[in-house]
Amino acid sequence: MKLKKIHHILIQVGILLITYIVASIYALSPIYDEKYFFLRWIMDHEILFLTIGIVTIFLSIYKGHVAGYFLTIGNVIGIFIGMFLGIEIYNQRVKLITTSMSHDTIWSLRHRYDITIWIICMLISIAIYIIWKKYLSKKKEL
Repeated sequence: MKLKKIHHILIQVGILLITYIVASIYALSPIYDEKYFFLRWIMDHEILFLTIGIVTIFLSIYKGHVAGYFLTIGNVIGIFIGMFLGIEIYNQRVKLITTSMSHDTIWSLRHRYDITIWIICMLISIAIYIIWKKYLSKKKEL
């Protein structure tokens, strides 16, 4: 049983490590582009990414490996959806900027939603896990 838990933890850490490596390749590439702002933000705030990895490990140890997988998958999906959808939202909003706009309006149109989307994806994955867990407990009661 203990070996199986370690196996699941290693898989989750491997997934997070691969994600971190891919993000750092994009963010630290010599042809750095402003559109990869989110990946650069993750590299600059890697303690947050590391904290999420540690929370994932603790979830796997104390709540079961399924909880850890939900958070890991939510994290990875959130990073890539946040990056690509964030870039698209940013590009669409920047097109709306005109020279006659106030600085406040321009600043609000240049706001990046990458990080918000990432956090929302992780929260959705946690919510799905909680709903799934409640569904399983009700199913066992029947």
